[in-house]
Amino acid sequence: MLRTVKRWMGLAPPPVDWGIVPSWCEGRGLSFRRERDDRGFVIEGRTEGLDWRLEWGPPQRDYLIHPELRLRCELAGPDGLHLLVMTTPLADALERLAFERLTEANRTEADIAMAEEGRWVSMYPAADLAAWRGLRSRVRVCGSDPAALRDWLAAGLADAVGRALDRGPVRDPAVFDPLVVMTLRGRLYLRTALSRPDPGALELCLSLAQEAIRATRDTFARHSNLRHDDDGGDPGATAWQTEAPDPRIAPPPAG
Repeated sequence: MLRTVKRWMGLAPPPVDWGIVPSWCEGRGLSFRRERDDRGFVIEGRTEGLDWRLEWGPPQRDYLIHPELRLRCELAGPDGLHLLVMTTPLADALERLAFERLTEANRTEADIAMAEEGRWVSMYPAADLAAWRGLRSRVRVCGSDPAALRDWLAAGLADAVGRALDRGPVRDPAVFDPLVVMTLRGRLYLRTALSRPDPGALELCLSLAQEAIRATRDTFARHSNLRHDDDGGDPGATAWQTEAPDPRIAPPPAG
């Protein structure tokens, strides 16, 4: 009501025109909803019976300088199976930051809280990508269970990430630079930059997300007996929560 009154009085801008994105969603049977103040939007859908939520808007991570596209899919997988694929420049930057935070004197535990992906890239050993040589210089892959990690990549995730990295710059220089795909508490998360939410870029991102969902579902089914693994981090941090930016982290260079 207040927003309507302000608009009528000329004190608020008109609603953002998202172009043909709503009709693109409608044509694919996806729901589209604007976020408050038109700062972004939410798209919801299903892939092979699995619900997912895709958001575009201001970044929730301080390593993203462009608007962010993030996906969450509930798969009810092993609670403590932590798997991570991250573009190499971002992994290097987060690893340096984690080392600085852990070695600084007189820092409290609360002061060194980091997002899960920042901790994992430092604490888990990198996977052997000999079978996916085209990815070795482009991504860092790590996780809490080496066997599950290999199955995740072999289930189609490695090929999907490779295709996405090859095609991303064609649509938008920011797409998939950086890129994070990870599992946490039985869910799949995908996070990347997306300057312009045009249907072509969304199609590209959704294709990667759907392939990642299938690969993660199959991996969870094969490793459903894995128990909880403590990642040693701050229990307040989450893959889907805004965190305060850290001025010391520099986003990886574009391109």
